[in-house]
Parts: sequence; C-alpha cells; structure tokens
Amino acid sequence: MPEKSEDVPVVVFPDVDPELPLTHPAIAMHLGIAKFTEGNVSEVLRRVVRLNEVFGFYPSEAITEGLVRRHIGQSLNWGLTQPEEFDEKITDIEYEHRHGKPRVVFVHIRIERPRPDQPCDIYQDIIQKSGEESRRVEVYEDGRHLWVEGNDDGTGRTDWEEAYAFPGLVILNARHGQIAKFIDESRFEKLWTRATSLDCAWIREGGHPCARQRDEEAHPWCGEHMGIARVLFPRLFEDAN
Repeated sequence: MPEKSEDVPVVVFPDVDPELPLTHPAIAMHLGIAKFTEGNVSEVLRRVVRLNEVFGFYPSEAITEGLVRRHIGQSLNWGLTQPEEFDEKITDIEYEHRHGKPRVVFVHIRIERPRPDQPCDIYQDIIQKSGEESRRVEVYEDGRHLWVEGNDDGTGRTDWEEAYAFPGLVILNARHGQIAKFIDESRFEKLWTRATSLDCAWIREGGHPCARQRDEEAHPWCGEHMGIARVLFPRLFEDAN
C-alpha cells in the first residue's frame, strides 16, 4: 500500500447509505435542493433521472418516486437551485463530461458606427458556464482581422469590456449602436483561421482575400497592400512614424 503524502489532504466521503442514497455528497451537491419534502418529490425525481443520465451512479430501474419519497424530511444544506438553473448547470456538466472541455457559445457583435480605432465586428468564443471570453476575432473597416486569446494574447484590443463577463444578448442588444446574435461554430472558426493566419488580410474587390504573406505583425498586409493602406489609412501608422 503506497505511503500517504503529508502535503496532500485526504478527503473521505461517507459510504452511500443504501436507505438514503441521494444524501451522498457526490449526488446531493448537484441536486440543488435544501430539503426533501412532499412538495418537491416530482422535481427531485426529474433531477435525479437527469443526473443519472450523465453520471450513471445508480441503476436506472431503481430510480423511482418511491426512492425519492424515502428521503422526505432529510436536509442537504446545499442551497436552493431553481429548475431552469439546474437544467443549465447539468447541461454544462454533461457537455464537459462528454467532450472534455467547457460548453461554449459563439457571438457576433456588430458595431454600427465604430471609432477609427474600434472594430466594426466582434466575434467571440464564450465559455457558457462562466460567461468568460475564450477567443475573439476583431474585424476592422479597413479589412484587418485581429485576434485575442485568453484576454491577453494576440494582435487585437485587450480592453474589450465584455471579455470577462458576457452579459447575454438581451443586454447587448439593448445598447445603442450595436446588434448581437449567436452564430455557429464553423463561421467563427473560419474567421479565427483568417485572423491568426500569416497571410495578408487585405480583401480584394469582389470579397476575395489576398493570399500573399504579410510584411509586419502589427499591420497584417503584404508589401503591396501595406503601401495602399498607408495612403488610405494614415492614422493607423501614426505610432510608427
């Protein structure tokens, strides 16, 4: 038997009580109820069935209303979670359990009248559980596609106010001058590939991208389009002059 390290705390969970299995911490912590009562039997049963679909901790045929009723009067002291909150939480857990990564959503925010130094389109990869931004693509009116990953790595702005706590589409769309919507993963990944590519980011007439290598990291264009950009967008190069 291996020796126990003095530096590693040992957490011992009690054995599952065969008479009250739903009070086990590994189950109770996810149920989101404070106490088993006559009034919440059906909701608790629904939650136990849903949890068991994800974790398979109990034989499915044994999860019955009778099982739940045996627990009436027992307190869990794990707080109180509303049904919709439980559903959202278990969906996140299920996704992460099956895919090995947090569930994410992809958002497109259109800025109707951006400042010269502001992107006109922002595309975000948002971790659903925390609301934190994982990746971002910024598209500027001059054709640049810049990127940010982990809030601090990349070529784009690092001060975007929605990078740490995604407020939801309702709040975003209530703000003057911007429109937000969910987009599919494939669209985001296409933009991400373009933004992180070493190819020139200039968009030619007809919407066709230039495929030559960029000359500088700060301004992602090839030599030809760098010259055009200096004439059309001189303010972008003020810091370099």
